[in-house]
Amino acid sequence: MAASPSSTILVAPLADGSSTPIADALQSPGLTLLLKTLPYLQNAAVYIYQTTLAVLRSSTYFIGRNLYLPIPIILFLLSPVTVFLKYLLWVFVLGPYHALVYLAEALHPIYVFCGVACLTGAVIGLVGRTLTGMVVATVLPPDPDLDEEEEDGEEKISKKVDLKGKGKASSVKEEEGEEELDYDEEEDDERKPLSRLARMKRELDD
Repeated sequence: MAASPSSTILVAPLADGSSTPIADALQSPGLTLLLKTLPYLQNAAVYIYQTTLAVLRSSTYFIGRNLYLPIPIILFLLSPVTVFLKYLLWVFVLGPYHALVYLAEALHPIYVFCGVACLTGAVIGLVGRTLTGMVVATVLPPDPDLDEEEEDGEEKISKKVDLKGKGKASSVKEEEGEEELDYDEEEDDERKPLSRLARMKRELDD
């Protein structure tokens, strides 16, 4: 690339003919040399960047090509293992999955029909039960015998509950009574020899 021509900076002097510090700095030889070399530095940076990209692309292509070369050979050597694994996968995973999907698709209409029939029967049964209950309650008068039977049943249940509570209390009392009887029998056994001695003394005195 051709270097762009350097531009010349012209600074007008003051009215009295003296120059400012900025004008002196701009007209210094170091700054002039820097302005002349700046286009060359820019061109060099662009060239280095493009060269680096080209080297990286060529190196990655070469490395990738050399890495991919042994992969077909490795796959060829491992082909028995891969085929065996494919068969195992089909037998234990893919085959049962496809069979289940096929059965589900085949039995789906029957499943829908049975589900709709069950739901319809449940709804009709509930509606019929409620309607018949309402009709019977409005047409037939209440039966007093049924009310008495219900009351008797409730009384029997309450009596059973009371008897259960009393039975528990009586069992506790029976246990306490048995303990008292055992204690009394022991006292009687201890008193029997004393009573015999007293009788013998009375007979001797007589």
